[in-house]
Amino acid sequence: MNIRVNNLFELSKPNTFKSLLQIGWEYFLIFFIICITLKFFNFFTALIAIMLIGGRLHSLSAIAHDSVHYRICKNKKINDWIANIFLYYPLFSLQHKYRTRHLLHHKNNSTDEDPDYIYKKNNIEFKFPQTKIVFLKNIFKFIFGFHFLINFLDSKKSFYNKLKYFLKGATASRTLDNVTYEKNKQEIVGLVIFNVLFIAIVMYFFNIWYYILFWFLPIFLYLPFVFRIRSVCEHFGVTKFKIDNSRTMYPNWFDLVFLGFSWNLSYHLDHHLFPTVPSYNLKKLHAILLQNKDYKENAQITLNGSWGVFKECTNYDFKQ
Repeated sequence: MNIRVNNLFELSKPNTFKSLLQIGWEYFLIFFIICITLKFFNFFTALIAIMLIGGRLHSLSAIAHDSVHYRICKNKKINDWIANIFLYYPLFSLQHKYRTRHLLHHKNNSTDEDPDYIYKKNNIEFKFPQTKIVFLKNIFKFIFGFHFLINFLDSKKSFYNKLKYFLKGATASRTLDNVTYEKNKQEIVGLVIFNVLFIAIVMYFFNIWYYILFWFLPIFLYLPFVFRIRSVCEHFGVTKFKIDNSRTMYPNWFDLVFLGFSWNLSYHLDHHLFPTVPSYNLKKLHAILLQNKDYKENAQITLNGSWGVFKECTNYDFKQ
C-alpha cells in the first residue's frame, strides 16, 4: 500500500514550547476543577471532579505518549526529564518500561510479538462483535473499582493472584511487570521520591484528603475505565481488517471532557503509520492522508467517537 507524506520531516519536528503548553494547560484545568469543586462541594460535585480530573490525567498520558517517541524535545535527556517529572511520576508510571513495551507494540502490532495484544488475544472480553449488554458490562466494570471487587470475590483465585491483580490494575504500576531493575532503578527511585514529596507538600499546605480525592481516586478508580475504553478504540472491533488493524476516531464532546481523548490521541491509525509525528501535528497529518486514495479507501475511520466504536463493536454484520 502506497501511503507517503511529502512534508513528513517538518511535521515530525518536536516543539518543546508546544509540549510545555499542553502540559501546563492540563495542570491548569485540574487546578480549576479542584477550585470549583471546593467552592460547591458535595458528594455529586466530588464524583464529577473525579471523572473530570481522570480525563485530564488521561490527556497527560497522551502527552507522555509523545515522549516515548522523543517528540517533546530533540534532546533525549531533556525529553525524558520533562516527561518523568510532569507526566510519568505523577501517574505512578515508568517511562523506560513503557517505551520498551510500546515500541514493541509498534513493531509487531496485533501479532504474538506484540506485548499489548498477546495478553488480550485469548481474553473473551476482547472478542468482537459483542452484544450491547456484554460490551457495556466489560467496560463499566472498570469504573469506580468494581473490577477489584469482582476479582476479590472470585473464589477460584488464590489470595496471591488477587493481590497481584490489585497491584497491577490499580494504576499504571502495571508497567512494573518483568522490569529490569538495573535499567529502571533511577526511575523507580525518582518515582518514589517525587510522590513522597508531592504527598508531603499537599499535607503541609492543605490536607491529605485533597490528595486522595483529587489525585489518588481519579487514578485508582477512574483511569482503568478510560484505559479500557482506549484499548478497545485503538485496535479492536475494526469492521474490516484494514490498515495496521488500527482505528482513527473523531472524538465527541464526551470523549474530550470525560475521557480525555485530547491532543489528537484518537488519531491512532495515523500515529501508527507515522509515529514520529507529535500529537499537535496529527490532525494536520490526517488531513494530508485523506488526500491519499489508498488511505481514504482502506483506513478505519470512526465517526462520533466512542459511541461510534460502541456501534461497530456490537455490529454482528462483521467478523473480526
